[in-house]
Amino acid sequence: MTQIPADQALQSGLIQRDDSERRLTRRRSGLKLVCFQVEREHYALPIDRVKRITDLSGTYGLLSTGSSLMDSKGESLTLINLPSLLHTVSQPVSQMVSDATSAVGAYVIVCQIASQELIGIPVEQIPRIHLVPETALHPLPELYRKSLRSDCVRALVRLPMAPPRQLELLYLDLERIG
Repeated sequence: MTQIPADQALQSGLIQRDDSERRLTRRRSGLKLVCFQVEREHYALPIDRVKRITDLSGTYGLLSTGSSLMDSKGESLTLINLPSLLHTVSQPVSQMVSDATSAVGAYVIVCQIASQELIGIPVEQIPRIHLVPETALHPLPELYRKSLRSDCVRALVRLPMAPPRQLELLYLDLERIG
């Protein structure tokens, strides 16, 4: 078998076809989502946006927006108050951090957004990973969408194997957070 040099393979389109085959395979297998709960709301985000999940140590400072700062492995990040970002009533992130720290296991989902900036979402329980088909994504009802303070919720996710009374997950678009 002859190998084609990388520059020739790129020019001939072989690498592009390989990438499109990977995308097609990923579409067939579904979306890998990190699912978690903050306060009483359930959320999901694509796993490829999650850099790591860590504990809440290293939290300091409180911004006027109600968010907080954190040092994680030598990197500074903003802890966002997801409920207050979406809804008008929520506890401040300092209270969330305090509550989570006193809970058994307190975690931060560290995500990287397109600007290469790191953000953190404090959660009380370790998130779960679910593989769901793209058909599990459903549009948000217009009235609910209008009631949100931010447009960072892209869709609703209905987990295929969820119990009958399982709440739907809000699928987050991290590029619209801020």
